[in-house]
Amino acid sequence: MPADALAWVDQWVPGPGPVPDLEDLPADYDAVVALLKQERDRNLVKDAMIHGLYTQLEEQTKRGGPGKADGRRNPTNAVKTHAVDFLREHTTMTIKQACEAVGIAKSSYHDQLLQREQAQRRQQHRDQIASRIAAVATELDLVYGYRRIHAHLKQQGVTVSEKIVLAVMRRVSGILCVRL
Repeated sequence: MPADALAWVDQWVPGPGPVPDLEDLPADYDAVVALLKQERDRNLVKDAMIHGLYTQLEEQTKRGGPGKADGRRNPTNAVKTHAVDFLREHTTMTIKQACEAVGIAKSSYHDQLLQREQAQRRQQHRDQIASRIAAVATELDLVYGYRRIHAHLKQQGVTVSEKIVLAVMRRVSGILCVRL
């Protein structure tokens, strides 16, 4: 992860930040305790944001590269959602408290969860289709292209678009048939 990404996480996380010098500490014991609690909470949110950034980078690597919004200086809702998940796993915060700490609306958090779930379902569907395509391709001795394989799947009662068949055949090496 680039060093400047960590710097903007430190700037973005709410709170007073670390005390630069011991002379700047308040004289009152209770004020020092309150300041230390604030710093602990701030570091926890910072750790959650860094975890969210790493999680997003891992997802980008699986997808094959950065997406269209990956040059932003502020964290995306996807990063914030991962940060909320991290806070929920490692603290006793409620969803509302974690969303407020990270700076995301609760509705945006739930929308991101829904989008993540839909993406997982799409990927599972494509994996199932890939196994069906592989079976049809071996059954037809790898002679036909995506249109005929799509037609064969349609005859079997499988509902899938030609574009999905083509994309899956391109993704799964060895299945794509080339015209001779």
